[in-house]
Amino acid sequence: MQATVTPAAEMRAQLGAHSPREIVASGLTEQDLQRLSTRGFRVETSSAGRIGPKLVRLQIPRGHSLEQARYAVREVNGSATTELDYLYFLDGEASCTSGDCSRRQSVGWRAAQAIACGTVGKIGLIDTRIDLQDPSLTGRDIEVVVARRSDTRPADAGHGTAVAALLVGQGDLSGLVPEAALVAADAFYRGPDDERARTDVVTLVQAIEMLAEKGVQVINLSLSGPDSPILRQAVAAALQAKIVLVAAVGNEGPHAPASYPAAYDGVIAVTAIDREGNIYPRANQGAYVDLSAPGVDLVLAGGGGGQALRSGSSYAAPFATAAAAQLLGFMPDLPPARIRSVLATYSVDLGAPGRDPVFGDGLVQVGALCRAAETRFALSGRGMEQMPAAKP
Repeated sequence: MQATVTPAAEMRAQLGAHSPREIVASGLTEQDLQRLSTRGFRVETSSAGRIGPKLVRLQIPRGHSLEQARYAVREVNGSATTELDYLYFLDGEASCTSGDCSRRQSVGWRAAQAIACGTVGKIGLIDTRIDLQDPSLTGRDIEVVVARRSDTRPADAGHGTAVAALLVGQGDLSGLVPEAALVAADAFYRGPDDERARTDVVTLVQAIEMLAEKGVQVINLSLSGPDSPILRQAVAAALQAKIVLVAAVGNEGPHAPASYPAAYDGVIAVTAIDREGNIYPRANQGAYVDLSAPGVDLVLAGGGGGQALRSGSSYAAPFATAAAAQLLGFMPDLPPARIRSVLATYSVDLGAPGRDPVFGDGLVQVGALCRAAETRFALSGRGMEQMPAAKP
């Protein structure tokens, strides 16, 4: 069957999935880096190595191909690991940007919002910068850390502001968990030749490290890109540290390949549905899809005090992030795998009976978790295994 190519997929294919003149390496000593420097390599950035291996981004010498550069690194240190500097993109779009947006009605996503039912800890967000002056975010408990490269232009704040407000916003755009503390990593920058926001594997790993140091319990990743062994290691390390990771499944269409980090084992992958429960046409599909959530034509913060009608799996992921945060508020020691299992148990089945590659286990529910906690099903010492197998 011929794959449907979306505008996002076309743009990604045009840009390529990695930086053209840089590679990423781990396992190099200072002496190794000095030797590479004499061969024309330049160290651009290095990560702290707090989660996963310590990484260095190397600008390759003129006249070298990427594969020649990787071979040169292996010549200096045969045990070093090298890979391309993969790029990752956001999974949201504005459905319209004209004044008509302000007159269009919300499509019922408010009815699916979570009502806080317990003390929620710190939530991490890896996204663009956010507009802290937006009315939906003023007075909220938000800390910003900058993970993006210092030599880059910051991405537009619209996407990050929308996701942040969906989580912790106030006023007309009240968030899912408005009393939660949010630690937002500014990790996206504009491309050298266009305005499209992107991040890279080193920046993404650094952002995860920064949020882990801040003590977040769950991280929202409304972004996607290719498989990377380095990112896979960082994800595994974060899960081992009992940090729940929630990611958007991607917006490249039902025939697109798996998108990462959503497709990594242990990550909660969330797809988008509309008010009638239909799948978002551009959403990726596959065995890795875990949950569904509202993500089509949502009225969200647009930055600068405005609002925008937005669609994409980017905006579905925060619903599962909020649900995980609520559950952790009652049971902070519950490991990520059990969080994922409980959210699946309390979801509403959609599509074909049982788990399927379009909707996963179904529509994420928070109210059911709150009711179960309030009636002490899961808190009596019997463990989560005693929670009722609720499938509304």
